[in-house]
Amino acid sequence: MKKSFAFICFWFTSLLALAQKEDLTRTLAATYYPQPLEQAVKSLIASNIVSVSQQVEYRAGKSILLNPGFEAKAGSIFAAHTEYTAINFGDGHSDHLLIKTYPNPFVEKTTIVYQLASTAVTNLFISDAEGKVVGRLVNNQLQQAGRYEVEWLADQLPTGAYICTLEAGQQHISNRLIRK
Repeated sequence: MKKSFAFICFWFTSLLALAQKEDLTRTLAATYYPQPLEQAVKSLIASNIVSVSQQVEYRAGKSILLNPGFEAKAGSIFAAHTEYTAINFGDGHSDHLLIKTYPNPFVEKTTIVYQLASTAVTNLFISDAEGKVVGRLVNNQLQQAGRYEVEWLADQLPTGAYICTLEAGQQHISNRLIRK
């Protein structure tokens, strides 16, 4: 009886993990207590709080959106990862903004590569973990559709997490950067 119970528990746990992994978009409400790993195939949207001493990792194929109400309390460990395997900067036929940074994590500088689908007034800026803008790399410039590359030198800033945000017209996309 113990073996069959263990098999049923394993099967049920595997089924839950598989179901979570196959969510295209996963939304974590303000009252949700996150598990150590939360993932979605396409997007993960969070409005929850990561409590003190909690370790949480978010993974999504395209985007992780931290809505108002999301908070990682001091003493928690929070990581977010997205995969950009579907991005092909070579074809130039995308109707979305595309952004990629390398190296990431970085020591003193990183390169930000982005692609605009159409001509737009463009902003590219870096914010710290508190939301304060610490670098403006492109400021209200009218840019043609195409691929752009900008280097960000952060040698005067402390180590930590930063958010790189690209705005073009009505679209925006963000990418997390880690300075070692």
